[in-house]
Amino acid sequence: MTLGDAGLADDYWHSYYTPDEVAEIEQVSTTSMFVSEDLPIHVRMYVRGASSPTVVMAHPMLPYGILLARLQLPFFRAGYNVVQWDLPGWGQSGGRRAGEPFPKFMAAWENALAFTQERFTGPVFAMGLAEDSVTCYYVAANHPAIRAISLHTLHEYGDPDGVRWQGSNPVLRLKWLGSTVGAKVRPDLGVSAHSGLPFNAIFSGPDDGPLLKLFEQDPLRVQQFSFPLAASMMTAKAPPVRFEDCRTPVQVIASAKSQLWPYEMNRRYFDRVGGPKELVRLEGVDQWVYTREFHELYASHVIRWFDANGAHAPSSNGATPDRDTAAALRDGGLGHPHWRRYYTPAEVEEVVENTQTTMLISGGCPVHVRVWEQERPREAMTVVIGSSILSYGLHLVRIQAPFFRAGFNVVQFDFPGLGQSGGPRGGGTVGEFIRAWRDALAFAQLRYGDSLCVMGVGEDGVTGYYAGANQPHVRAISVHNLFEYGEPDAVQGQGPYWMVRAKAAGLAAAVAAAPAATMQGTDAVHWDWVFGATDDQEQIELLQADPLSLSKVELRMLRSILERRRPAVAFEDCRTPVQVIVSERNKVCPEQLVLRNYARLGGEKEVVRLAGKPQWELNREFQEAYCAPVMRWFSAHGEPGLAPVGDAASKAPAQAPAKVTGKRGQPPPQESSVIR
Repeated sequence: MTLGDAGLADDYWHSYYTPDEVAEIEQVSTTSMFVSEDLPIHVRMYVRGASSPTVVMAHPMLPYGILLARLQLPFFRAGYNVVQWDLPGWGQSGGRRAGEPFPKFMAAWENALAFTQERFTGPVFAMGLAEDSVTCYYVAANHPAIRAISLHTLHEYGDPDGVRWQGSNPVLRLKWLGSTVGAKVRPDLGVSAHSGLPFNAIFSGPDDGPLLKLFEQDPLRVQQFSFPLAASMMTAKAPPVRFEDCRTPVQVIASAKSQLWPYEMNRRYFDRVGGPKELVRLEGVDQWVYTREFHELYASHVIRWFDANGAHAPSSNGATPDRDTAAALRDGGLGHPHWRRYYTPAEVEEVVENTQTTMLISGGCPVHVRVWEQERPREAMTVVIGSSILSYGLHLVRIQAPFFRAGFNVVQFDFPGLGQSGGPRGGGTVGEFIRAWRDALAFAQLRYGDSLCVMGVGEDGVTGYYAGANQPHVRAISVHNLFEYGEPDAVQGQGPYWMVRAKAAGLAAAVAAAPAATMQGTDAVHWDWVFGATDDQEQIELLQADPLSLSKVELRMLRSILERRRPAVAFEDCRTPVQVIVSERNKVCPEQLVLRNYARLGGEKEVVRLAGKPQWELNREFQEAYCAPVMRWFSAHGEPGLAPVGDAASKAPAQAPAKVTGKRGQPPPQESSVIR
């Protein structure tokens, strides 16, 4: 079972390669994520065997991981495992786009090495490319697990020669001051990527012109370097291990004609390295050339150096990798094990066995997607599920698995800035959530056809309605909350309506002055109002300790929730069948508010009452019982011939609920009660 997209659903990346290279990447690489501080870090792995030598690499600051497969594949062909990860805020990783300062890179390097050591037992090597060579050295030098290092440049942060292309020393001083002030005042702003790092000074080969045009249209391209990033790269910071004290073997590969990092600068730092070392001079070459030949030549120097320092990787070009090792790396798409604590071992195995992950791109932001796919996926209905603001996809498996067991495909995505998706943490807006819904529905329609259903269990149901109502490929919608953004009672707990409007105005002013300002998530959202079962406190504490849980929220997100925003399809004009599930003790979205908007719906509809229940409960019984009427509603509105077929029910863990199906062609009852 594979999506066949190498972990990135947007096929723009195919444009960088030949069809044969695309096929090889899809066949021999797998993806996961680890967590660095509060950021999800995308990782791509090429696996030979547990005891094979492993090279760990990031990427320079213009491309991202999947664009450098021509540098990764030679190592794999030579018998190495490859662990390649995207920098925080770059490519498919989380964080503000090109907005995280370099200490975040160092933390990610530390976590990438830990991730590697947990999975592989053979010798480990570190490789830095362009500016990420600096953080590579800062973390890997004298690291007990690292046998040898290969770097593309070597210097200290704060050395003017390290950013010489930016101008003379006085100019650099002014730019450092400006970036430092900007980092404090407007961390969301910065300098354009072209002025921050001249593209044509990097890719200047005779065949690189088409590449630059291709890269400038890439949906995940870097568009600006934030002030915090720029300031951090110009601020003086000596490496933890002085070059003179380094005992890890270091190779430096310097381009003789580099317009960014002069060969003389690299030579000066190389001469200071105290341990085993090698300097490779690339004659007649600028910083980089994007041909396959150049990548393979560059990799050959590194492989030779690593082999000479303990790799002993025999050439195994074309050999079959160790499938058992690759299978043992299955982790549900998230290497950090905290998510497993929400479930029984049988449930964990169900997730690992039956799901696959990929990413779509929404507004330049990578959006994490989990897919539960039937054996004949285009013959099944598909339910699309967003994440709520407090939870994320892997915390909500118990509302995904019942649909899969009943024969549905499931497409679940995390909102931008939440869970495993990219973007500033807790910084997504309602408009961005709606756009992500539309992109997720387009993704699902392209893969599985027009028999789609939308399910939302919190505020994601509202944005799901905003995106899915009256869409021809959406057969039915089920939501837990139904309101218009900005209407009275839509943000229960924030005070009377006049106070809510005052808070909205205050947030608008605060966001205008400091767009990236944050506050504690627990101050903005009452967790015990959302998770209201008597035994939920232990699960709440577990979720709060999750490294991917909602920690801080940006004021821009809160402002967008309080702002007035009417749906594109008024409730009265909706012709998509809508089911509304009402919690009678809901402190977040009052029953009266939901029923008032339910009454406005103009098409076929149903209300389901959760008698005496709060907004949500964190136990399996509640979540699976919640799904039962939703599956019935969706089954009743599916396209003929695309009913859930349900042979996946045999894959359910012990004590799985009975399969739920609906009678096709018969409208469901207009009201029912469940979960007393």
